[in-house]
Amino acid sequence: MLRLDDDGIRERLSAAIEVLRDGRPILSRVDHTRGGPYALFHHLSHAMERVQDVGVIFDRMVDERTDLSELWATMVRPPNWPPGVPYEEPYASQVATQSRLTKLLKVDYESLFHFGSVLLDQWAYASGYLAGVATPEDFTFHKLSLEVQGSNVPPALAPIRHGLLRHVRWLYFWMRTYRNAFVVHANRPWQRGVVSTVRGDDFSLHTPSPAGWENEEGLHAELLGLRPLAPERIQSASPDSWERTNSKALLAAVIENIGQVDRQADRDRIAYLAGRAGTQTPTFQVVVGVLADFISQAAVGVQNAALAQPESINLGASGRGA
Repeated sequence: MLRLDDDGIRERLSAAIEVLRDGRPILSRVDHTRGGPYALFHHLSHAMERVQDVGVIFDRMVDERTDLSELWATMVRPPNWPPGVPYEEPYASQVATQSRLTKLLKVDYESLFHFGSVLLDQWAYASGYLAGVATPEDFTFHKLSLEVQGSNVPPALAPIRHGLLRHVRWLYFWMRTYRNAFVVHANRPWQRGVVSTVRGDDFSLHTPSPAGWENEEGLHAELLGLRPLAPERIQSASPDSWERTNSKALLAAVIENIGQVDRQADRDRIAYLAGRAGTQTPTFQVVVGVLADFISQAAVGVQNAALAQPESINLGASGRGA
């Protein structure tokens, strides 16, 4: 998936906020003489708040990662330091600061999965009211993802079906499958670590399954069975290339490509094997960038499509199951 620069991410988050904030185009086309509150505007407002939360977390992570890079540039471990002896200043304070910044980045990254999934659900509820689905109050992102891949897509959701399906599938894996299995409901002794370079701005969560927990030989064979779902660059690579022969590297490439995997059964198999082998997240800029790109485009596309058929819009007035 795409990686935007920091300004591009902020621009898309701001664009999403502007669309979610302004309910005037909807009010100008739909009868709202019946008294409120209206569920649609509640969910639009809640989604906007969560976009702002994601932006706060993103800016904080950018600052933390910058501080970490600057710290590493000044750290010099004392030569020939004896094992078991505490470090002296200033290196001791630098090590403590490095540990604190790494911890902050890890907590903030995990927070992205919480607030990002709430954002997707709140926006899905709003899209359900805009599209006039039967029970918009139950229209979570999970149900939206099924709806836009079904055979009878509501007209208001057509922009997602035709232009943002890759985003939906990719975000579903990270904001639901990964979040549930690795952040919220971890049900095995994952090795919870992080990955980042000394120079650069990347930061990822690395959560492999512990050695010996699985039948490694059998799992390796199952992971290699995902090769037909890998990107074209791997399909056409030499038989002994790293991503074709290393099952964990292959899994990472397949997950990155999950937006282009059409069959639900194949995506379920990818999620199942990732839940056994463990995986590594993209750097945080990619996750926020895809989320921001999706919301900024989907908010405009769904609202415009809904306004083309305003009679289908359900404002969700009180007493109507909202």
